[in-house]
Amino acid sequence: MRKVLFIGLVCTGLALAANSCSGSSESTSKTESEKTTVEEPEKPVKKVRYASLELDRLSTTLGITVEQEDDVELFREVATWVGTPYKSAGADKNGADCSGFVNAVYDEVYSISLPRQTSKIYERSSRIDFEDAKAGDLVFFRTDGKTNQTPNYMGIYLKENRFVVMSSKGLKFENMSSSYYKKNFVCAATIKE
Repeated sequence: MRKVLFIGLVCTGLALAANSCSGSSESTSKTESEKTTVEEPEKPVKKVRYASLELDRLSTTLGITVEQEDDVELFREVATWVGTPYKSAGADKNGADCSGFVNAVYDEVYSISLPRQTSKIYERSSRIDFEDAKAGDLVFFRTDGKTNQTPNYMGIYLKENRFVVMSSKGLKFENMSSSYYKKNFVCAATIKE
């Protein structure tokens, strides 16, 4: 009797072990779409640390406080444009107009190719409240004050109410609280991916 009981317990133990290792017969009969898959954990994004001297240099050049968590790559690229003159239909550091400047910066920093005209970039963008604007978002203006019409001038928002534009006097860092820009402001926008 003991021998039969022992053999029964051993067989039960083996059966349980087999089910726990290979899954129950119920789970092996599931279709591929019913099986759950184990997702690999996301790899941590390596955060670039910038030297405090570089952040200080960018802060001085751009007129804003540049910190580690900012879009430093955008700020670095914009800083390379300092001294660029205005050139109608230009789109490089030898001379650019407002949309040419924005187009070149977006291509370099975000690998996004934008249309060549302010009105076309405006059409491709999604309007946002100015209070929600982040570094790299766009600010649009209408230089004749008709802000209910399609904008004809644009810049790139930086932070702290400041933005950068290519004006007739070359690259300029401006403040949104300026009476000229307040009067001619159409909207802030982000680019649709």
